[in-house]
Amino acid sequence: MAHNDTIDPAGDRLAAPPGRDGLAVTTFILGLLGFLVVTIPIGLITGIAGFARIRRTGRKGKGLAVAGLVLCVLWAAAIGAGAVTVLRSGSTADSVKVGDCLGDVSEGEVGDLQTVPCDSPKSTGKVYAVFKLDSGEWPGDDAVDKRAGDDCTSRYQKAGSPSGKDAAIFYVRPTADSWQSGDRRVVCVAKAS
Repeated sequence: MAHNDTIDPAGDRLAAPPGRDGLAVTTFILGLLGFLVVTIPIGLITGIAGFARIRRTGRKGKGLAVAGLVLCVLWAAAIGAGAVTVLRSGSTADSVKVGDCLGDVSEGEVGDLQTVPCDSPKSTGKVYAVFKLDSGEWPGDDAVDKRAGDDCTSRYQKAGSPSGKDAAIFYVRPTADSWQSGDRRVVCVAKAS
């Protein structure tokens, strides 16, 4: 007979006094390790199973299970919010629209564009036109530059400066590689001089 077992008066062996539930402890540890991402769903499952077992057996550990579940949920929310922030911080030419302001951009071939608030010191200009080039085979850099430059200039002259001041204009256009992926958009940008 083990040292901490108890015997009822009839001589039958009873269960050991309840201790901390192992699933509750596991849930808490997995909650602490939530930054590893894979531990979050495992922690949620062990937490729910731990609650059920605690209710059934009367063991201790409800607080650990609750803390572990809360940590798992907080990690999931933080990771989700971080992912949304990352996805929203960078825009591609496909998602940029008239009125957006762009972060650091140089003329010519730019695969990714970052939008920023227009009053930001990082703003390099405001989008005043977005259009698509004709489909077909890649016409070459010179032809794409000519068409993008001519159309952006024409659209600027028709619309005027988006800021009401004189501006330098530039454009972002498809590259040979992005053309192969179906990219045909040109983004025209005015930068106040």
